[in-house]
Amino acid sequence: MDAATTEKIYLELLELDRRLQELVEEMQGLTFEMRETRKVLAEGQARNDALKQKLFGNRFQSAEMFAHG
Repeated sequence: MDAATTEKIYLELLELDRRLQELVEEMQGLTFEMRETRKVLAEGQARNDALKQKLFGNRFQSAEMFAHG
């Protein structure tokens, strides 16, 4: 291999390494956002369940059993 080819390969590897680092950072950001979204959804579901229990008591659970049973 001549020096020009070696230099091109080296520059390409540097670019690939830089792009890999960008992708890793983006993936970490997406993972964080996904965890936060799941947390918010779980909190909302807990609030909904508490409201259902408060409003309907056992009647709501009985209706769900009939609908899914």
